[in-house]
Amino acid sequence: MPQFGDDVDLLGCTYDRIEINWPSLLRYPNGQSRIHPYNRQPYVELEEVLRKAGFEEGADEVYAERRRVENGKAFENFGIACIGSLRTTALICGMNSSVH
Repeated sequence: MPQFGDDVDLLGCTYDRIEINWPSLLRYPNGQSRIHPYNRQPYVELEEVLRKAGFEEGADEVYAERRRVENGKAFENFGIACIGSLRTTALICGMNSSVH
């Protein structure tokens, strides 16, 4: 059974040590991020605490998870920008063709 049921907001949380199933904290079983709204701070905090405790592999995995989420956000933002550009281009082309 998962340790967390819904989204979690860890923004501003700090800790000296933690005992947790971090994949369950950071993402749903389907791979979607559980951290909403997205912020890099909870990932960095967890990564640092794991490194200080000597859990290098876990810290590396948290880092990789953060990058996976950030890359997904960058792809979403790129897609939104492309759609906006296509709409603008279509509008301009439509205006140009009606002028002739």
